[in-house]
Order: sequence, then structure tokens, then C-alpha cells
Amino acid sequence: VRRPSRKKKDTKRKRASTGGGSASKKASSAKKKQVSKAAKPDPKIELLDPAIYAERTEESKPWCRYCGAVESSGWSRSPWGPRMLCIVHYVDWHQKKTLDLKPFGKEAPALPIRPDL
Repeated sequence: VRRPSRKKKDTKRKRASTGGGSASKKASSAKKKQVSKAAKPDPKIELLDPAIYAERTEESKPWCRYCGAVESSGWSRSPWGPRMLCIVHYVDWHQKKTLDLKPFGKEAPALPIRPDL
């Protein structure tokens, strides 16, 4: 039994003409400048009380031993044990190899190494 043939639809999308390219380049560079201005960190960083880290350690609640973050989308292993680095610093340490944690010893730090991040 033969099935009737189906015509293929044209799936290619046509690009809209911007008409003069330079205006769109200027607009995109202006957007990039706005994004870069917004991405600068606030110079006033509020650091947590050091007692908070001791409490969280006693209660077995995770916190990043590098930056001191107490909230993260996930926690990962570190040279000191499981759930001691936030995702950002785990990627830098284990996957990208851009974060060297060897100088900080084999024992987990009691306070964040770089709380200004």
C-alpha cells in the first residue's frame, strides 16, 4: 500500500533587511556598552558576620569556602570535601583549572578565602 506523497514545507527563514547595516551596528554596540556598565560590581559589598560561617558549619549547611556564598544553585566538591564550593568556583577550580586552591592546605577554611568576590 502506497501512501500519498507529502510536499516538504520550505523551512528556511528569510532574513529581514536592515537597510544600511551601520545603524544596526551602532545600536548593537550601544547595547553592549549598557550591558557592560550594568555588569560592574557594586563597590559597597556587605560581608557576612564570621559567626554565621561557624553556625552553618555546625549545622552542616553548605557555604562556599572560597567566596563565602550561602546561597547557590548547587554545591560541589572541593579539595576539602563534598559541598564546599559553589558552582561558579567549582567550575573554575575543577573544570577550567583557573582557580588554584593548593596553597590553602588540606583542611577546610573556617572563613571565606576571598569574601570580596
